[in-house]
Amino acid sequence: MTNVMILSKVLGQRYGTQKDMYTLTSHMMGSVAETFTRTMTDLNKALVIGEPTIGGFLSSGIYQIVSSIPFASIPNQVVLNAVTDKVWSVSGVEPNVAAQANDALTVTQKRIGARISKQDA
Repeated sequence: MTNVMILSKVLGQRYGTQKDMYTLTSHMMGSVAETFTRTMTDLNKALVIGEPTIGGFLSSGIYQIVSSIPFASIPNQVVLNAVTDKVWSVSGVEPNVAAQANDALTVTQKRIGARISKQDA
């Protein structure tokens, strides 16, 4: 069974379509940050700079094995991408611009600086 949860109306100010958005990633990034990054990428709203993400957005449940003492943590939900309707949560998010996580901010700042210089020319 698939449950799709959406809001009929999103309140608050909009970021705008003319502003650049950058998302910095690392190999340790997962969960909601991954979901946000993947959605913004698939909507062509953000440039992802850094490392591929962990692919760790799997919700799990704790289940008792029969009536014994051991319990097992078993994934029981995945995230479907809002744009592509595909499951990406195991493979993670690939960056548009590959960089080590500790260099991603510097790489981003250089890209922004180059873009501003180009606009001023």
